[in-house]
Formats: sequence, C-alpha cells, structure tokens
Amino acid sequence: MTQLKVGKSGVNAETATDPNDFIFHSDYNTFKIIDTDLYEPTVVHDSTADYTIEHGLEQIPFVLAFMNEDGESTVVMASNNSFLVTADLVLNYVSADYEYIRFNITNSDLSNDKVAHIRYFILEVPL
Repeated sequence: MTQLKVGKSGVNAETATDPNDFIFHSDYNTFKIIDTDLYEPTVVHDSTADYTIEHGLEQIPFVLAFMNEDGESTVVMASNNSFLVTADLVLNYVSADYEYIRFNITNSDLSNDKVAHIRYFILEVPL
C-alpha cells in the first residue's frame, strides 16, 4: 500500500520515523474534515437559546466551531465544551446527536439582537 506523507518544514518525510515530524501521514489516524459551513443565526436580545442545523450523517459527528461577533475576536469551541465569550454573545456549548448540531448561545445585550458568525467543521471520528 502506498503511503502519503507530508513532513514539517525541515523534516525529510522519507526518512523521518517520529509521528510528530509529520503534518500528515496516512498510516496515522487523524481527524478528517467531512464538511464545513458558515452558520449565522440572529440571537435575540437578553436570551439564551439553542440554534440547530441538520448534519445529514449516519453517526454522531465531532464538531469544532469558531464564533465571532462583528468587530470582535474569534473564539473556538469543540463539541461539549462550554462558555466562550465574544462581547455580548456567549457560546455556551456545541453538541451533536444523530440528526443535529446544536449551538447554545446567550445574548446578554438587553436591547439589541446580535448575529453570531459561526464557522463549524464536522470531523470524522477515527476509530
């Protein structure tokens, strides 16, 4: 079987034997991106709610998400982690089941609805 290897800068991928010397090596399990998209729900002022999207897979995926609010820094979250804040928006958790990816978001602004910009990645779970 043919191997596919990409070594880190300065590493000879043909002779390297340490798994940490590779950006990618087909012999080692890695997360593979199944799908990615941008989801931009409007989060109602002074509220906490679930925002869900269907993933269309036959298994429960691992999801990695990055969220920001206009003009604010990006925060990162993986499935079932909690509490990341960007200004008035809080991404409380990201979860997935057999049908949906769920983003639980709080908007602490008392009078303004906010748009959450969420870039998410659905990753294959290596077994």
